[in-house]
Amino acid sequence: MASARLTTRAKLAITLLAALGSFAFAQDAFVIAPEVTAALEQGEPVSVIVALALEEGGRNVSTAEIASLQDEVLASLSADEFELSVRYSHVPALSGRLYLAGVDKLASNQRVRRVGLDTGGGGSGESQ
Repeated sequence: MASARLTTRAKLAITLLAALGSFAFAQDAFVIAPEVTAALEQGEPVSVIVALALEEGGRNVSTAEIASLQDEVLASLSADEFELSVRYSHVPALSGRLYLAGVDKLASNQRVRRVGLDTGGGGSGESQ
């Protein structure tokens, strides 16, 4: 059973990283994807995936460290800026609805690597 759960979590992580695309971890890429900005210009909140920046070093990161990083980013945003949909326990990312008011905060947050459109997919969220 634990093996099946790990496989499911691994599949979710791979699906999420694929959805973010390789740009999610580019060192010199801009933070907010142009597609997100264009969608926000329509006046409605946008479903996004927020890839979070881990400290460099290539070491394994615990679920507690991921949760702490998520807490730090979420604490910087109000309900008028970002509405959380999913907190991933094994992937340093969040998904939710981004409002125009939250763009500058996410773009300037050193703990945010990339914000891209959430185009849906096959995984399910782990917790909120």
